[in-house]
Amino acid sequence: MVVEPVKTDEEIKNEKILARWKEKQTAKWANLSKEQFVINASAYTASADECDNDLGITASGIKVQEKRTIACPPEFPFGAKLSIEGYGTFICEDRGGAIKGNHIDIYMETKAEAFAFGRRNLIAQVVE
Repeated sequence: MVVEPVKTDEEIKNEKILARWKEKQTAKWANLSKEQFVINASAYTASADECDNDLGITASGIKVQEKRTIACPPEFPFGAKLSIEGYGTFICEDRGGAIKGNHIDIYMETKAEAFAFGRRNLIAQVVE
């Protein structure tokens, strides 16, 4: 007997939000490369001076979460999962005015973590 993990109400809500985005962004999904590529990664927080408010609600409508949320360029559909070498798998849930080309912003809880991360060129790959 296989036991399926129980999803939280927030996980179910997030899946519904991303499913609606997937319907709206079919062309972006079709254009995603499955090859590895170099990203110029930086980090951000949900502080009011970075996001116009401190509610932590992303451009996709999902609340930010450390070790999950990234801000991607507009060519990436919301819900795309990127495996970032040495850091894990993240979900494209946010956008940002400076997020263009190969720039990806990784959400972190504190400014100290974000500043310590700085900018790094990393290898990434779309995994879903």
